[in-house]
Amino acid sequence: MTDVLDQAQQLEEMERAEGVRAVAAAIAADGAASCDRCGDAIPAGRRAAFPAARRCLPCQERAEWERRTQGAPRYQPVGILKNGGAGAGRV
Repeated sequence: MTDVLDQAQQLEEMERAEGVRAVAAAIAADGAASCDRCGDAIPAGRRAAFPAARRCLPCQERAEWERRTQGAPRYQPVGILKNGGAGAGRV
């Protein structure tokens, strides 16, 4: 039985491999012009800033939110200060 971290790692590896395939296809097709998710045009500025973009910004944000909220392990590293101040308590 795989644990949550193994599943998360497998998902990340699959997404990375999918991204590599998408970039290769986009390069071959002279860049992705439309979003994989909604089909809307990916703005030229986004494509220039991130040539591997496969989604428009709203769809990318939604995909990241879904990934974070659907079974991903939730933790906060020890030693990160809350509120950022020198006197702030540890998490």
